[in-house]
Amino acid sequence: MHEPLVSILLPTHARFKNGLLQRSVKSVLGQTHRRFELIVADDASTDGSSDYLQKIEEQDERVTVIRFDRNIGLLSYTLAHAFLKSKGEFIAFAFDDTEWVPNHLELLLKTLKENPAAAMAYGSVHMEPPGTKPVRLGEYAFNLARLSEYNYLGHAGVILRRSTVDQVGWLDPHVLVKRTCDWDLWMRIGRKNLQIVHCPYLVAFENGVNQPDSLGMSVSTYEALTRKYQQTDRDCLLSPDSIAQNRVPMFDALAWMNDEEKDQLIILNFEHLLRTGQLREVVELSYQWCDNDVDQDELKVLAQAFSKYLAKTRFACKQTCSSAFKLSDLQDEYRQLRVDHTNLENDLRGLEKEHRQLLSQMEEFLDRYNKFKAHAKHVVEARDKLEARCLELQTANHELRALLDTLQMERNELKSRDSELQTVQSEFWKLQGEYISVLHSFSWRITKPLRELSRAYRRS
Repeated sequence: MHEPLVSILLPTHARFKNGLLQRSVKSVLGQTHRRFELIVADDASTDGSSDYLQKIEEQDERVTVIRFDRNIGLLSYTLAHAFLKSKGEFIAFAFDDTEWVPNHLELLLKTLKENPAAAMAYGSVHMEPPGTKPVRLGEYAFNLARLSEYNYLGHAGVILRRSTVDQVGWLDPHVLVKRTCDWDLWMRIGRKNLQIVHCPYLVAFENGVNQPDSLGMSVSTYEALTRKYQQTDRDCLLSPDSIAQNRVPMFDALAWMNDEEKDQLIILNFEHLLRTGQLREVVELSYQWCDNDVDQDELKVLAQAFSKYLAKTRFACKQTCSSAFKLSDLQDEYRQLRVDHTNLENDLRGLEKEHRQLLSQMEEFLDRYNKFKAHAKHVVEARDKLEARCLELQTANHELRALLDTLQMERNELKSRDSELQTVQSEFWKLQGEYISVLHSFSWRITKPLRELSRAYRRS
């Protein structure tokens, strides 16, 4: 295997059953540009993703899978581990709900090759948000002012140089930008005045934006607090190694935060811990918060965070009860199936007896068939000989017909010559008659003077 030119990082969590993960991996492995490696960070999926990724890793040497035993829920953290495993000069992002076009890497690498000073390139990403018409991210040339207003770059359409990470740092793992860590990175690159170039082609499709477990659909955000956090200078802290070693704040309040902002951060922390199933940390955070003289309003905020989790728990209980009723019905069906199975076994024994009889008849039939086959072989040989004799007779017949045709032609020629001979003979008899007539006339003319001369001679 050649040294990879591009390292593709793909984070995933529980996207196997709905088929999105398979579509994403297939689109990456089907790229027209072949010098790449795919590093998948599996954030403790329990839906069959692990077995699927293990098979892909065994089948394709370009694929490496990193599996986390506990659900982290922070994209930056899992991708930091993937980045530390990577070797490519360029870093591209695929996600478990996106599909690349076949020439995705080819188009973006060509754009960077044409702009050797560029730190980052991006193309268009097609997405269909719920309740609105389809949109395309990344259709415009880069503009930092516009990017500061909203994120118009699709993360699946971006490629970076590895040197860009050395200058700017990695995706921020703090829970405040959990939902927008990619947008935060694009703005940090732009604020460093590094060149970002636009590739004017569609390079990817995003299919998971309307999934209930997507970050956009399931993670809360406080826009004012997030924007305030994004204005802080953090680049020197955000090396991938520091993030992977948990040396970067992920849940801590910052010195510049007021009480309201700290409460908002705590709510985001509660939501993240509940989402990732870290109940012990939820209890510890609750005690910590209550030790700070929490008033009624703050308790309401905490109750709201717990109510979201309890609502999910109640829904899970309802599903469990429903499953129990279904299990009871399945047990009744199983008993009936056991009875049906016994009846089928009895029927099977009867069928086996009939089968043995059929086998005996089949053997007799095979003996008769073999005899018939031997007889048929003799018939075929006789037929072949007859066909050969017929072929010889046909050849002789063709030769005889050719000879008859020749004789017929000669006969016709003789008839023609006989007709000519009769014509000549008729002309001959005609000429002969004329000759005799002329001869008689001539002889008469000759003999008369001779007679007169003879008479005159006698007289004298």
